[in-house]
Amino acid sequence: MHMHSDSFYVWIRSGFIPPYLPEATRQNEVVQNVMIDAACAYAGGGYDVILDGILGPWMLEPFRAAGHKRGLGLSYVALRPSLDVVLSRATQREGRQLKEVEPITGLYGAFEDIGALESCVVDSSVQSVEQTGAEISAGLRAGRFLLGA
Repeated sequence: MHMHSDSFYVWIRSGFIPPYLPEATRQNEVVQNVMIDAACAYAGGGYDVILDGILGPWMLEPFRAAGHKRGLGLSYVALRPSLDVVLSRATQREGRQLKEVEPITGLYGAFEDIGALESCVVDSSVQSVEQTGAEISAGLRAGRFLLGA
């Protein structure tokens, strides 16, 4: 199951607040809880779930708690290409997806050093989608990205 976190935001039709703004805190909490419930429901049904989006280490505790409560494992992968590559890719996005340079640069800074989770980082700057997928698959099989309870 490949879930795009952006979808959970673009589905908001009335009262949407760009999630990087301080006044979006409540909206972001609601969206995060919906993502957690959806991911856990699919995983509990036997599906492997990939939640694809901007999910910083500061968001992991509720995912860990929900997974632990339901007996589900959790792995974390942070793709961290160079800032130039991030900006090039992001500014080509369409629709309501985040493409403004200033918040993207700020978010990039939040991932520059993720402490104990650095082993979960994949530098996809010069990799094709297939190469990135292969590195992640190999890392998952080896337990590289598995988070403890």
